[in-house]
Amino acid sequence: MLENVSKSDFDKYLSQNFRLEAGDESLDLHLSEVSALSEAARVPEGREPFSVIFLGPKNRHLDQQIYTVSHPQLGTLEVFLVPLGPDKDNSGLRFEAVFT
Repeated sequence: MLENVSKSDFDKYLSQNFRLEAGDESLDLHLSEVSALSEAARVPEGREPFSVIFLGPKNRHLDQQIYTVSHPQLGTLEVFLVPLGPDKDNSGLRFEAVFT
């Protein structure tokens, strides 16, 4: 399913929570941004490149790796998340997934 997901799929769920599974624990991530990327990032015959930014708890660091992320309507995805650090208000930690 990951190869079929598009920017418009995530646009529908902007500002909603997703559930992340990290080993024995799970936590909520808030979908805070969905952004189109430059066409230069497109792979041949690929989808429109885009990125999503999730906001997680400020006291829970996650390593850069593949995580299971789910949403009641979008379903379950295995995504590679990269920690970006705290948001501008220091209310949580930001994580990015890039889709090309």
